[in-house]
Amino acid sequence: MPLTIVHTEPSGGLGGQEFRTLAEARGMASRGHRVILALRPDSALRPLAEQAGLLVEPLVFARSRFGPLVVECFRLISRHAPDIVNTHGSIDSWTASIAARLSPVHPVIVRTRHKVTPVSRSPLNRLLYRVLPHGIITTGVAVREYLMERFRLDADRIVSIPSGVDLRVFQAGAGSGVLRKELGIQPAQPLIGVVSFLRAAKGIREFVAAAALVSRAYPDARFVIAGDGHERAGLVRQIEESGLTGTCFMIGHRNDVPQVLAELDIFVLPTLDDAMPQSLTQAMAMKRPVVATAVGGIPEVIRDGVTGLLVPPGDPVSLARAIERFVGDPGLRHTVAEEGYRLIQERYTFEQMLDVTESFYQHLRACS
Repeated sequence: MPLTIVHTEPSGGLGGQEFRTLAEARGMASRGHRVILALRPDSALRPLAEQAGLLVEPLVFARSRFGPLVVECFRLISRHAPDIVNTHGSIDSWTASIAARLSPVHPVIVRTRHKVTPVSRSPLNRLLYRVLPHGIITTGVAVREYLMERFRLDADRIVSIPSGVDLRVFQAGAGSGVLRKELGIQPAQPLIGVVSFLRAAKGIREFVAAAALVSRAYPDARFVIAGDGHERAGLVRQIEESGLTGTCFMIGHRNDVPQVLAELDIFVLPTLDDAMPQSLTQAMAMKRPVVATAVGGIPEVIRDGVTGLLVPPGDPVSLARAIERFVGDPGLRHTVAEEGYRLIQERYTFEQMLDVTESFYQHLRACS
């Protein structure tokens, strides 16, 4: 039975959380559900949602507008009569959930928790996680277990649904060579890369420090950083000061992420604090061998030496040693990449994500 689903996303930028919300909304719409996205008027997500044919309702999400925002959410719920209200941030989880609880429409309220950052056991947070939502979605098992223990949640009210990979988009295969040609990198030179938003918590500075170490052992190795963000200027300086000019390239935001991944010999995820980064499972779907930090939900996907290599966060030396291990052992790269790809096929596809989400929505409706 088709559902009417309202997603609220208060962020103005674009990151893993926003792309996950958009992907889920598009996927559910493709399955015949009616989906509405409540977004800031200036949200970077808005044009992407409208291009996808999704209905967008502009709402000014601001703590200073708490009362008016509750009223606006109430009116939005009255107008669309949703079966599900799925919130993704803090201010929207408060205002949209309160409005939904007050509404005679009585929609099911779902709180999606995308982050691994600690949550205090304050009375307000107990209200936010135990009382207001009917159910909670996390993007990894570790976050689910943390919230269950933190707030004594019933197991049937909280589910881990990692971001699924669309295997029609992220198809394993040889790269086109366009990126290497663009950067002047020869086919035989190892290419090691990161695809990430450039924030301090993403560990890109540690990646650059590791690149400086690896380049001493493997002078032909080249490094690429795809992404943009406020760390960019500092990273450019770090690359210059590390003597990596012409060795480590910053290529900015890319719309051709599958093609970038396809040309990498090794994918690196140096994040310091993350739940389940989509770039990780996307790289694995492209049969890229992965070096990743053991934080958040990453060890749920990366079994050290089997589906990738794990290193401690914030440790450029360990990161460099793991990269060097892959550079020096093509056989290990192939074996690990194949095992990682098999895992994605079995447990982390886009369709599986939608299946579990639909099932959880229906379960909560039946229980509410």
